[in-house]
Amino acid sequence: MMKKIVIIGFLLFCGVGSYAQGDTWKTLGKLTWKRFYDKDLGFDVSQPEFSEDIKALNGKKIEIEGYIIPVDLEGDYQVLSAFPYSNCFFCGGAGPETVMELDMKKNERLINEKVLLKGVLRLNNDDFQKLIYRLDDVELVTKY
Repeated sequence: MMKKIVIIGFLLFCGVGSYAQGDTWKTLGKLTWKRFYDKDLGFDVSQPEFSEDIKALNGKKIEIEGYIIPVDLEGDYQVLSAFPYSNCFFCGGAGPETVMELDMKKNERLINEKVLLKGVLRLNNDDFQKLIYRLDDVELVTKY
């Protein structure tokens, strides 16, 4: 009986950890795209339609694993990708749901590194100039 409780506890612990780290990108991938003509821009645009699972994460503190992608080497604009640079959205290997903007608490430069970050997730489906996901108040948890 005690062995069963320990195993269940371990599985629950592992499940929570893996959701926080591995399944977050899977959840963020659960969206669809709506195309429409934008009069101000003068062309068709795609707007994300977030699933209920994604909406439930909006404004919540999450942990997420990924790779810091060099976008702006001079400034402080940093992006986290679910995939390494050679497979990231900007290089043609994935979609816009696999990257997010970072607002680091400390002005820490982490270029081309795999990391585990913690921060508050914000959804964006209004501003076409920005990515659809943003992580605010970002703290570095681990460098791999």
